[in-house]
Amino acid sequence: PYGIAVVDGEMEEAWDITEEVPLDINLGAKATATAKMIWDEESLYVFFKVKDSVLNTDNANEYEKDSVEIFIDERNHKSETYKDDDKQYRINCLNEQSFNGEECTADNIISAVKKTSDGYQVEAAIKWTHLYPLYGKEIGLELQVNDADKSGKRIGTLSWYDKSGTGYMNPGVFGTVKLVHEPTNVNTEQSDEIQPATQNTPEDSGNIFVRFWNWLKELFASIFAIFTK
Repeated sequence: PYGIAVVDGEMEEAWDITEEVPLDINLGAKATATAKMIWDEESLYVFFKVKDSVLNTDNANEYEKDSVEIFIDERNHKSETYKDDDKQYRINCLNEQSFNGEECTADNIISAVKKTSDGYQVEAAIKWTHLYPLYGKEIGLELQVNDADKSGKRIGTLSWYDKSGTGYMNPGVFGTVKLVHEPTNVNTEQSDEIQPATQNTPEDSGNIFVRFWNWLKELFASIFAIFTK
């Protein structure tokens, strides 16, 4: 659903509008995890709750540290290799970030981590780079947790959709989610209609050009894809 979060590692009221998603594809992990997601015109927001009794970040390999990963295919092309709209963001339990993808950079993510009595939680906002978000728009998505043991070796992963563990090189294995609207001030009889978001505040006005430019890039990319098939 549509919403805006303050990225501080705390689950504030903004997250109440959406349900937790279990990351229950377990490939050897001893941890458990859930996630929540909301979106607005600027960003996709994700909140992870990870229960893990042993946290370790000693390994030189980023993927072997206790961490969460967010994979995004903005155009939902399900290609077998990474394109410019495909991203892999990784955030470990110390809030250290690592990236995979042409537009997957530190400039496009804000994250916060909070240690808990039984693990840690991660909150992140990821900027749209190739998508003008619309109600009803579908994007490719995968969520993953890396679980390390006390020696610093990754012993397993938790995932939302992908059972292959190959999302780092193949966006085609991502799942699909739809951007929808919480029907608080929208006619529920028309809630399935795809329409541009209209909840801009005066503070958002300076970003209109950016959103229009992103929409143009997506439009031209779609036209190019049609004529190059």
